[in-house]
Amino acid sequence: MGITDESNFDNSLSYDFVISDSLVGYASLDPITSLPVSNANYSANSSNSLEMCVPFDNPNASRLAVEGFYFSAVTGYNSGVVLDGEEILLSVYEWNDVFTDLNDPALAFNNLNQVAGGYYYYPGDLQGEEVYGSLTTPVQFSDNQRYLGCVKTVNPEVFFGFDTGIEYNRSIDFTLEAVSPIFTDAGQFALGFGTDIIPAMSMKVFDSNELTVDEMIQEFGVVYPNPTTDELTVSLNQDYGDAQLTIVDLAGRQVQNKILTSSTVNIDVQELKVGQYVLVLEFESGSKTQFKFTKR
Repeated sequence: MGITDESNFDNSLSYDFVISDSLVGYASLDPITSLPVSNANYSANSSNSLEMCVPFDNPNASRLAVEGFYFSAVTGYNSGVVLDGEEILLSVYEWNDVFTDLNDPALAFNNLNQVAGGYYYYPGDLQGEEVYGSLTTPVQFSDNQRYLGCVKTVNPEVFFGFDTGIEYNRSIDFTLEAVSPIFTDAGQFALGFGTDIIPAMSMKVFDSNELTVDEMIQEFGVVYPNPTTDELTVSLNQDYGDAQLTIVDLAGRQVQNKILTSSTVNIDVQELKVGQYVLVLEFESGSKTQFKFTKR
């Protein structure tokens, strides 16, 4: 500006910047513990439930699988309620509403498909402490799929931890992405309580190549790998008997159909077009389940 700098004291700024290869979230991370920083606590005013979420999508998301969440909570100081035994619901949703960004009128939370879940029960009155809740079954992400990882309380006396030391206004102006969605009885809010009130939570992730069949086992069976290029392995829980397998695309068109009579079957999907599909299993016992997979 053609003006002499009269002082050097304000020419540099130092800040602890923490990156974790196992946590996905928007809250600051403590440089010592590498866990989310909570410096304020919020509940949903006049609401019995509060669900706070971390959004995630990435072109290479399939490199990761999610196994649980770090978060914190306190109870009202004059409520007489303790956290010991308190139930927290854990969920991972596919966020399937079709929209471009925050400015798109089509932005909504009407098409959430839960792909993983679990519960955390406080083992003691751990007021304000970062705790870890594990999903019942880890789940691998799919490329270019929007997700929400969420923790929820249905007790209005439970206040989740939030990070108020970081401001996302400039980032949101540039990306137009939701960074702090919350759900309450009053509605669903893409930017939660505000761009400077960020859920102090993180999804714990790991390299999806380390995801073993044992970790993926579900009640009816398991389908892997996901994504796939040429073949799917279907491993069935034989307690439910033989199964009718049907693969449909997202338009509802049937592209494959066969009877499975053995516990492990390899399904050739080389001829399928690139995209997402739903594999439906109907067992002779009458039970039915489905798996979503991506064909590369």
